[in-house]
Amino acid sequence: MILTSAFMKSTSHIHTRRKIVNITSGSGSYPAPGMSSYCSAKAGLNMFTQCVGLEQQNQPNPVEVIAVIPGMVDTEMQAIARSKDEQSLGMAQQFRYMKQGN
Repeated sequence: MILTSAFMKSTSHIHTRRKIVNITSGSGSYPAPGMSSYCSAKAGLNMFTQCVGLEQQNQPNPVEVIAVIPGMVDTEMQAIARSKDEQSLGMAQQFRYMKQGN
């Protein structure tokens, strides 16, 4: 949020296309057991993106603000999720299954 605000303020005098792209996740729309903090953060990012996008629509030099869901990406977080048992992370088996299927 701070970076978004700083970008908009520091580039407000530039009359060219300006765009903010936030990387979000399906987890921002669908609850997942054991991932409440992650899902909540992504849901917050989604709402922030939508609100700022609406606020910018009527500005003289608006910034386009979008959120992109890249799909499942094999990251360190995914590796940690796959190493968990179902008791601590309800979706652990699903993450392992997705990795096996590439």
